[in-house]
Amino acid sequence: MATQNQTVHKILIAPDKFKGSLTSAQAAQAIRKGIEEKYSLPCRKLEFRIIEIADGGDGSLEVLHKKLPGSRVVGVPVHNPVGKSVTSDILLYTLPKKGDEAGLCAFIEMAKVSGLEMLTKEERNPLNTTTYGMGEAIRGAIAHGATQITLSIGGSATNDGGAGMLQALGYRFLDAAGEEIPSPICGGDLGKVASVEVPVGRKDGGNGKALQGITFKVICDVTNPLLGPQG
Repeated sequence: MATQNQTVHKILIAPDKFKGSLTSAQAAQAIRKGIEEKYSLPCRKLEFRIIEIADGGDGSLEVLHKKLPGSRVVGVPVHNPVGKSVTSDILLYTLPKKGDEAGLCAFIEMAKVSGLEMLTKEERNPLNTTTYGMGEAIRGAIAHGATQITLSIGGSATNDGGAGMLQALGYRFLDAAGEEIPSPICGGDLGKVASVEVPVGRKDGGNGKALQGITFKVICDVTNPLLGPQG
């Protein structure tokens, strides 16, 4: 509470992360510390409100976890962008019963599964990286009972057009000779793709049932179509 001789200054701090250096929370505390050191005076009372934000890239899961009461983080086994086995966190939360929106939801942050920050500088080659782990994370979310899945697609280390993700979900990518391109498919393999086999009614028993009844939403902060003049 301010005294009679103090002027109250209310300050809102709402930074995104500083990629590669500070999380949203760390950046906010650094900003607060700087303001306090420079502007604190006996006649001035500073009141801070800190709001962590994210844009669908690194740190999005942590921000949502703090904002969604009852949400929980679970680990799922995936392969990172260069095919190494890792455990990635996904967020599970239950929407209140309200029509078709009710049910268990999962939030998957691409930066935690197929992200740039998971790799060394030497490994950061989009021709050699894959989104295969995203498909594995989706399977993991479904295995936990999620029927609605939100994907944030910022912070990616990949440029395979989601082919690796689809491959992990049962899609097959064939070359001009009809031979299946081995998994995990990477950005550099896209030029070999002549056709895509959807996992429905396949001779090997694939039927695509894993994705039946699942709805998806995508979070991104840019309009970036895959194909066309602006693609």
